[in-house]
Amino acid sequence: MDIINKKTPLQKALLYIFLIVFCLPFMMPFVYMVSTSLKGDDQIFDPAQAERGFRVSDLIPDPVVWENYPQSMQSVPFLQYIKNTIVICFFCVIGAVISSSMVAYGFARMKFAGRDALVYTMLA
Repeated sequence: MDIINKKTPLQKALLYIFLIVFCLPFMMPFVYMVSTSLKGDDQIFDPAQAERGFRVSDLIPDPVVWENYPQSMQSVPFLQYIKNTIVICFFCVIGAVISSSMVAYGFARMKFAGRDALVYTMLA
């Protein structure tokens, strides 16, 4: 007879609460970045906010300034930057694939002491 370990609703709720609390610190920089991108200059550089410290209510921009996105795309050659990034990433990936395949071929063909430890080190 198989015993299936089913989680109770309380266990599921506690698990999700733990996961949410654990993920919040990792999500805060992204939330802060998006919030700041929707603020005007007067809200970003507000000296009163620096005096009173950070509050969660500071994450909500008032008013929301959507013009920041088109302005940022027009103020710098954004498409050129994207193209440069894609070209650099392409050559980095090609180099990594070529060098990794040569190393893998060497590991597959050559037998020497400590080879397995070295393979595991390379994979880690």
